[in-house]
Amino acid sequence: MEKKKKKLLQLDPKALEKKEVKTEEKKLPPLPEIDEFEKIIMRLAPYPSGALHIGNARMVILNDEYVKKYNGELILFYDDTIGSPKSLRDSPKAKYVLPEAYDLIKEGLEWLGVKYSKVLYKSDRLDIFYEYCVKLIKDNMAYVCFCSAAEFREKYKKHGKNCPHRVHTIDKNMNEWNSMLNGIYHEREAVVRLKTGMDQKDPALRDQIIMRISEAEHPRVGDKYTVWPMLEFSWAIDDYLIGASHIIRGIDLVKEGIIEEFIWNHFGWKKAKLLYYGRIKFPDMKLSKTQSRNFIQDGVYRGWEDPRTWSLQSLKKRGIKPEALRETLLDLGMSQSGITLVGKKQNYSIMVE
Repeated sequence: MEKKKKKLLQLDPKALEKKEVKTEEKKLPPLPEIDEFEKIIMRLAPYPSGALHIGNARMVILNDEYVKKYNGELILFYDDTIGSPKSLRDSPKAKYVLPEAYDLIKEGLEWLGVKYSKVLYKSDRLDIFYEYCVKLIKDNMAYVCFCSAAEFREKYKKHGKNCPHRVHTIDKNMNEWNSMLNGIYHEREAVVRLKTGMDQKDPALRDQIIMRISEAEHPRVGDKYTVWPMLEFSWAIDDYLIGASHIIRGIDLVKEGIIEEFIWNHFGWKKAKLLYYGRIKFPDMKLSKTQSRNFIQDGVYRGWEDPRTWSLQSLKKRGIKPEALRETLLDLGMSQSGITLVGKKQNYSIMVE
């Protein structure tokens, strides 16, 4: 060892000098307009199609850090509405609830050290969504539509024209709604659309679907329900009912946020503050719970601890410390820019798009 030290000092006389490493503490920006709320209430809203992966961890950690900062409340709210219709289940891209995912998500949160006050399930709240759907129909703000997806998109949505069902009376829409609930109509035959307006500048916002039929069996409630809410409608209702003060989500969900605010405005409800962060990308890697689930079921991956899933279980298995993941994701903060993390030996670099 002494010979090695001498050789090293010959090459660089200052090689063994201790250098002070200055680290800059990264702080999250303050939440906006906190004085408008008696208490900061936030929620985690995972869809239980598989284990949480490294991309989902950003949403989890941001919510957790803000709740700790403001001594608020964090709710774990499983967004376990029916995903893909039964008729699409054979598609490799089909999204549906995986029974074991509920526990996989809790395991991931426990590994990250996240504490939540209570657990709620969307699948327990269908009667609530039905109640508010009826309110919208009776307010002449929603209607039952029988157009196929392609027909509505090509004939009406693209051109900002009303479909023929939009002008039906409230009584007719209520009768059709009850027919949906009673099983008279089946998948893809009828949906409920919110009258956001066919004159919306962004075609993606024109008369969005808020309820649709899916005859797939649900792992928690079986076949009790066949009419299910779309994400933005269910969250417009539940975010208000749980008293959410701030909602943090990926920037790819801006459209859903606009629909939520549309519903809040109609009912005259106090609105939560919507905050968005940019997406994280990793070169040559696709983060998808659905794809990982399919590969596990097909025997391509060796369970959720397989490193190719990039699940939190796989990170734990590889010996990665949750503190390291938390620190790395907090470094990214609430930036809305797309970020690519590029591995460099034991460090990482960030490319902002």
